[in-house]
Amino acid sequence: MLNTTNSRLILGAIAAIALLIIPFTFVRAIGITALPSEITITVSRGENTTAHLTVQNPSREVAIFEVYPDDLDTMIIPIPSRFTLESAETRVIEIKLIPKQEGVFTTNLSVLARPITDPLLGIGSGLKIPINITVTAPRTMSLASIISLSSPLGIIVALLATLAVCIYAFHRALKKRTAERY
Repeated sequence: MLNTTNSRLILGAIAAIALLIIPFTFVRAIGITALPSEITITVSRGENTTAHLTVQNPSREVAIFEVYPDDLDTMIIPIPSRFTLESAETRVIEIKLIPKQEGVFTTNLSVLARPITDPLLGIGSGLKIPINITVTAPRTMSLASIISLSSPLGIIVALLATLAVCIYAFHRALKKRTAERY
């Protein structure tokens, strides 16, 4: 049988434990939805291009989001890189690519979310989105691509070349005829 002093101690201990546990039962994690789940781009060196990433806050509370590449931060620039989303709000992020050298590059885009109410103590979440970039040699206009009759530019070049040959032949014939008269 418990005496009054023991029962008070037990009730006090339960109350203390409850006070320690209750605040932590109300902590919620922030969610993230991002599309596409992977980004693959082929681009010529020196030709800037962009990709798009759609980020959504599926949580019930406002959150601060941050997007950044794990590597290649001089080549991959998310715009904006930090933003706030209300519950169920969506934002399209422009991923600007500035390729400086040829090659195949692979890294991840990290997308982090933290609650705005207490970003230091709240539980956040994150995603890693693979990004694959193939940078090829710069495109150059070759004579064969200009003269190709399958393109409008090729047809124009062929017509101008024919016209130039005709004018040259006419001029030469006229000059020869003039020389024969004298």
